[in-house]
Amino acid sequence: MKFLVLSALIGVAITGNNAAFSSPLATIEAVYSKDPKDPVQQVDAFKQQLSFHQRNIELLWQQYELGLERIANTEGSHAELDREQAHLIQGYKNDIEKGIRVTESEQAIAKIAARYAKKHARRDALEKKEIVRLQDLLQARLETEKRLFEQSKKKYSDAINAETRPLLEAVEQRFIQDIRRAQSLDTGAGTPMAMHK
Repeated sequence: MKFLVLSALIGVAITGNNAAFSSPLATIEAVYSKDPKDPVQQVDAFKQQLSFHQRNIELLWQQYELGLERIANTEGSHAELDREQAHLIQGYKNDIEKGIRVTESEQAIAKIAARYAKKHARRDALEKKEIVRLQDLLQARLETEKRLFEQSKKKYSDAINAETRPLLEAVEQRFIQDIRRAQSLDTGAGTPMAMHK
């Protein structure tokens, strides 16, 4: 008896799931509503692809800017080194102002300044290496996105018309400008390490 009731419950559950997830009418409507030969839908799909690629370009630049911030703000940053140096020097400056151990304090300040100049130089080299890696990654991702854009352009070649041509040309120009911009990036310009050179 228990077996019969359990079998009936399992059968009802399976039938209910099949009915809920495999409606033949919904499948047929989905196929016909996305007819790739429908010119209006092709144009709409192409416009969506164009805006998708533009958004991806913007996201790549946002990620690059966030990467620069992350590099500049990691442990041992120039700001952190400056704070440490100022903290170490402060006691010696107080002694100089009070006229206590002036010569020794000036020598200690000079040693601290030389030590922190070396730390800043090491930090510059580390940041430069990381920024170059980040720039290489940006260029590679832009090139990949451009290849995907070219594939979309081929796929939707029938949808290129007076309505979509200006959008297409704008995206092509954006790729050209942004790839050139990425290739011309300078590792020292606009970064915190440039201030310490």
